[in-house]
Parts: sequence; C-alpha cells; structure tokens
Amino acid sequence: MATKSVSLIVLCQNLLALTDPQLFDYFLSTMKFHDNFSDFTSQAMDDGFDEVVQKDWAPDLAVKNHTHPFDVRVQVSAGQVQLSLASGTHTYGAGQSFYLARDVEHAEQYGPEGAHFWVARKL
Repeated sequence: MATKSVSLIVLCQNLLALTDPQLFDYFLSTMKFHDNFSDFTSQAMDDGFDEVVQKDWAPDLAVKNHTHPFDVRVQVSAGQVQLSLASGTHTYGAGQSFYLARDVEHAEQYGPEGAHFWVARKL
C-alpha cells in the first residue's frame, strides 16, 4: 500500500505542474493498472493520447535532467526506474504507473535489470 500512496503523491505533484488544474480528476481516474499492452493502448487512445509505444531501457542507464514536449502516461511492465523531479525522487517497479506532464524537468535512473515501459504520449 505504501508504494501506491507514493505513486498517488507523485501523480498529484505532477498534476500541479499543469496549467489547467481542473484536469486533476480526469488524470486521477485514468491511472489504473492494465493486465496487458492491448488494454493499456485501448484505454490510452480512449483518453485522447496520440500514440502508444513500448520502450526498453538498458540496465543501470542514467538519463540526465530533461523535458519532453508531450504529456506521458507510463506503466512499468518489467524492471525498475527511479524518477527524479523537483518535488523528490520516486521509484517505480513492474505493475506501477506514473504520469508526467509536458515540459516537467526530470531525470531517470534505471535498475540493474533495466526496464520495459508501456508509454502513451499526448502530443
């Protein structure tokens, strides 16, 4: 339960970076676990995301501070990532999800097994 609480806190912190705080309830309602990539894709497309991809990340890869020109919803399907934001550092493992608004600066540190993500992007 503690992990889900941390995920919810990070979600809330990221949503505060949005210019339209009314979107809070919408994004909160869409952050749910999906059993497979097909279900994740269907939900993301229904929620207005533009593209959905799968990404593999190398073991122990460190990605320095950067931003993306799109909103992203991620479900970690394997491995682990540590996401560092201005609000703090949070670790996500298989079965956990996070949302990151466009232009939010962050860094990524992948675990010893790397990671496999399901990624929805809203351009």
